[in-house]
Amino acid sequence: MGKLNQFYLDKLQPYNTVCENNEGIMRYFSKVLTKGNRNITILIEYEAESINNSKAPWQGIYYGAFHVGKGNRLSPDEIQFIQRYFYSAYWKSRHPLSDGDVFSIDDEKTAGNNEYWDFWIHLAHDEPIEEACIGLGVIKDALLLLGYEEK
Repeated sequence: MGKLNQFYLDKLQPYNTVCENNEGIMRYFSKVLTKGNRNITILIEYEAESINNSKAPWQGIYYGAFHVGKGNRLSPDEIQFIQRYFYSAYWKSRHPLSDGDVFSIDDEKTAGNNEYWDFWIHLAHDEPIEEACIGLGVIKDALLLLGYEEK
C-alpha cells in the first residue's frame, strides 16, 4: 500500500464504516434524496490508487452529488442554486479569496457503472475529513430547500 493511499485511509479512520467498496472506490457515506421520480445521491467517497491497477491522479477524498442513468441529473439551475447556497453558507468563511465557483461539474463522460457525478468537491490534503461532512450537510440542506426529500 502506497504512502498516499495510507494517508487517506488514516484520515477516514474515524468514519471507518464503508457502505460500498468497488474497484478501489470506497464510499464512506451516502444518502439518497428524491424529488418526483428523480433520485440524487449525496456522498463522501475515497478513490484509492489501485483503480485500474495504476497510480490514479484523481486519488483522494471527494464529496458531492451523483445520479444513476443519463438524463437524471440535476438541472443547471439546481446546480447553480446549490453552489451559491454552499458558497454563502459554508465555503466563503473557509476560503475567503474564492470566487464562488467551487464545484467540478460532470460532463456525463467521467463515470462508470451508469453513475454520473452532478458535481463534486475534492477535499484538500490538509483539510480534516470533518470538512467533507460539514460541506455535505450544507449540500443536503440546499437540496431540501429545492424540494428534495430524504428517502
